[in-house]
Amino acid sequence: HSFENKYNKIKEYVNKILTDAGKTDVVVRITIHEAMEEPGEYYGEFINTEILEITGSFECKNPTWASKLTNINKVEISHTYMENVSWLKDLRKLRWLELHLSPIKDLSVLSDHKYIHILSLSDLEITDISFIEQYQRLKSLDVVGCPIKDYTPILRIPPLEQLMIDE
Repeated sequence: HSFENKYNKIKEYVNKILTDAGKTDVVVRITIHEAMEEPGEYYGEFINTEILEITGSFECKNPTWASKLTNINKVEISHTYMENVSWLKDLRKLRWLELHLSPIKDLSVLSDHKYIHILSLSDLEITDISFIEQYQRLKSLDVVGCPIKDYTPILRIPPLEQLMIDE
């Protein structure tokens, strides 16, 4: 019962920020940790958000509201049941992406993200990393615990500062 009261107070605070004219531009980081329900669409109103973290939130499966956050440059997704990351396609300023311990199978939506500098993928269900061939600015790549069938796309990108694979 106290968790529900705490959650409702947080929700009231977020709604207050949204109703105060012009206050949605002050939020630069959204962290959703262990959410008990799908986060509300109102998160999409924080248009100046630069960092989005979703961890341990098994109910956050398809945060389509995040596609409105076009200023995001860093996304971290970890310990979720999220399978669909198509909402990432609209985040054109994305430079840093970490995806961990989630049942994500397809990252082809990322092929248009030519400006990613840091990419960390671990314990996903992806088998294909050919989308990275477009990443001419990639500096760091981690691919660990993923059933990748072909690592040769790594040979078709400029030299990396850091590479970690478990093959």
